[in-house]
Amino acid sequence: MKIARALMRLLIIILAVCGELSAASYEPFAVYLTWQRDPTTTMTIQWINPVDVPANEIEFHAAGDIFWTQAQVHAHSLPGENHYHIYRLELTELTPNLDYFFRIGGSEGKIFNFRTMPATNEIPIRFVVGGDVYHDGLEKVLQTNRQAALKSPWFALLGGDLAYAGDKFGILPEGWQSWMDKLLAKADITPAKRQRWFDWLSTWKQTMVTPEGRLIPLIPALGNHDVNGGFGKTAEDAQLFHSLFPFPGKKGFQTLNFGKYLTLIVLDTGHTNPVGGEQTRWLYDKMRASGDFTHKFALYHVPAYPSIRKFNNKTSSEVRHFWVPLFEMYGLTAAFEHHDHAYKRTFPIRSGKIDPQGVLFFGDGGWGVEEPRERSSNDKRWYLANSASKSHFIMVTIKGKEKHYAAVDSNGVIFDELLSGN
Repeated sequence: MKIARALMRLLIIILAVCGELSAASYEPFAVYLTWQRDPTTTMTIQWINPVDVPANEIEFHAAGDIFWTQAQVHAHSLPGENHYHIYRLELTELTPNLDYFFRIGGSEGKIFNFRTMPATNEIPIRFVVGGDVYHDGLEKVLQTNRQAALKSPWFALLGGDLAYAGDKFGILPEGWQSWMDKLLAKADITPAKRQRWFDWLSTWKQTMVTPEGRLIPLIPALGNHDVNGGFGKTAEDAQLFHSLFPFPGKKGFQTLNFGKYLTLIVLDTGHTNPVGGEQTRWLYDKMRASGDFTHKFALYHVPAYPSIRKFNNKTSSEVRHFWVPLFEMYGLTAAFEHHDHAYKRTFPIRSGKIDPQGVLFFGDGGWGVEEPRERSSNDKRWYLANSASKSHFIMVTIKGKEKHYAAVDSNGVIFDELLSGN
């Protein structure tokens, strides 16, 4: 009898534990982090859920706290979308270099973890960079994601062509687009291209998690396949991109400052803003004011120094004409370029020549590309220090004034490295 009662108590405990585990299994369809302001003291949490599954409640606390802080967040509709709502909460006045935890849906929600950026770079800070992400199947994206996450980066920079969800022919004429969106919504249809955004963001939640269990924030830039029509368009042609990512905002170009040790300049290579004109004037002001930062990086899509495409293509020529002189004048550390679906690292370049005091250019986009492009053996380019036909991401580690760059393929193998102390 005693054995039977003991077994019964054990069964009750097991059922209770299983009940807790099952109750704690709720999580939104997609969860991802980004920033709008100083990453040392803020974090923007975003999540996406089906419209018929509300997910308004979020709770969070800092490491060491025992009580959860609760918040209610309004659901926001996505342009032309009838399947999903997006939710967004920016946390501010956070403590630098500290773990925070949050859950969505109350006590039944899965607990997620992130860490704020350090106030200084006295400790090594690692981040990963890539572009041309969901180009082929999700399998390649998942493979590269997992390898990038294993490096325990503090954040990821994504230089455009994220989900390949833009319509290359542009949006329909005024009036027709809203009519078409209403028709699709009434028929409960999500176009396959638009669905790519949500499928990609769902995989980000699953795989872009460090071995320590922290979600990896992402910072995006616009690419031609993120915009309906590709080039020469307006923010209206990139509505879904701007709805999903509050940074860099509808202007399409912006800076993000990490304390006083790193400034990130995100630019738009002619997709919704001309390279010259207002954007170049803005870049001049930002570069001129960047003198106090130890590290200065630029993120954009079309390369100034392409590894595959013709050197004198229109957009690359414009970037070299309008932006590169400002990079050189005000000491940009490195530029991260994409678009060509191959790997490249240039020599340091200044005034159109190799110069030890010049600017480095890395690229050229291949995060989720199954068949990277190859350059002809006869195509010798004076500015290329290294190049490869590989799916890859670039891993950057900064500490003090030191920079270490490593190119990592989708199997996790480092195939190019550079250490710089300047």
